[in-house]
Amino acid sequence: MKYHLEPITILETLRIASEGTLHRSSSPLDGMKALIVSQHKGFKVTWQDDGHSFRGKRFELGSHLTSLRADVHGYKIVFNDLFINSHHSNSTYGRAISASGGYLHTEGFRESRFYYFQVIIPMQKKMSTHYAIAFHVFESDLGYRSSDGTLAIFADDQLQICLLKSNDQHFLSIDSPLKQTYKDFSEKVHSVKNALGYLTGHLAADAGCFFAYTRKDKKKPVHFFYTEWRDSIFSSYKPVYSNPFGYIKEHKFAKKMYETGALRPLTMAEFGTLCQRLYDSKAFTALVILMLEASVASLLFMPGGFAIAMESLADLIIAPVKEKLAPIKTPALSKKIRLECTKVIRRDCAELPEEDLKVLLGRIDQLNQVTNKSRLRQPFEQLGIKLTEADLLILGTRNDFLHGRTPDITFAGELRTEERAGLDLYYASMRFYTLLNRLILKWTGYENYVLNHAKIQEKTTKIKLKEPYYFKD
Repeated sequence: MKYHLEPITILETLRIASEGTLHRSSSPLDGMKALIVSQHKGFKVTWQDDGHSFRGKRFELGSHLTSLRADVHGYKIVFNDLFINSHHSNSTYGRAISASGGYLHTEGFRESRFYYFQVIIPMQKKMSTHYAIAFHVFESDLGYRSSDGTLAIFADDQLQICLLKSNDQHFLSIDSPLKQTYKDFSEKVHSVKNALGYLTGHLAADAGCFFAYTRKDKKKPVHFFYTEWRDSIFSSYKPVYSNPFGYIKEHKFAKKMYETGALRPLTMAEFGTLCQRLYDSKAFTALVILMLEASVASLLFMPGGFAIAMESLADLIIAPVKEKLAPIKTPALSKKIRLECTKVIRRDCAELPEEDLKVLLGRIDQLNQVTNKSRLRQPFEQLGIKLTEADLLILGTRNDFLHGRTPDITFAGELRTEERAGLDLYYASMRFYTLLNRLILKWTGYENYVLNHAKIQEKTTKIKLKEPYYFKD
């Protein structure tokens, strides 16, 4: 049994506008009545300005109030950091001051203490993990049993993910059976959120409320910590989808794929491996966030974002063998040649301006660097992923996007229309996105079908492809 009712009730109560009392020793704020209302992802605190008590730098626009205590909704809470953003007038207090912030917790909560944790994340719309990740059934005290859940087994932990609905509001809950610090649990939560975002296209963010418990059943929270995050992302692109009718318009092919049972979602073990990769690597986490950002960007930025992600991913995967890809394989020989070249430059170019000399010497340092072509192709070779001519063509356009050029995919030349240029950008985006997914999922142990978005979108891009709708590497 999962206990979701009380934490969701607390979270909903916090979002109700209410007057509370502020507490701050040796401050004119001590004992002040204040209106506390939800604002965007955080909260706004407004109190009366009597015209003289709140003068000076401490209360001017842009100032910060840290560790401000308040009694509201029957809770003793602490606002970690409030930003004074308005001196104004309102109908409640007349002359007033307002400060906003997105971080608060109950008095007595300590991030360094060990608790059992559950986080509740309000969502703007329902998230669906079906056809992407194997499900795990849970029972909630909200009054139902559901298969809208899964498990993330990684970092020596087993986190349960539940997708909830209460009073027409959707929530994501994540909890752990281990007693741990807030920092440890929070880092795991971010890995799970990012993995879910990557696989579903829905990055649940905005804000979350962490509930701390002293008992393993997590029935009665003793503290909560509300925290603001980046904005949520809603993308229509997914790397895997085990229901072929969801993406394939060719009914006969979709029916065949469905009847053979060839498609499947990630197992919980594969999902756990993806979470572990994100948990272990800030670089990989940044790459996945970049992919999500690129997937909802305009066509001016989408392919460039995916191209940058491809570069980053290639470096992550080939890191152990990167030196072997350099033109000169022996480090000692490479050092010797660069030293000899440096001597020649310093001897024969001594009269050059210092800035020009630095440029030449800098290029010598890059003499034995791995070529971009080798870097981008190597991870596919390492993982046994076969590339087509169309794939190689797109990998070769990497520099175009980094320098703001639009590659001519159909070789239309100078006669290419603005529409065709836009479709070329979209085609490149879908090709890059598919290649990224093939690498990421193979790298994390998934060995089943990945959606070929370049093929799926061929009617849109007007580039007919003799390729499958799914790749299996």
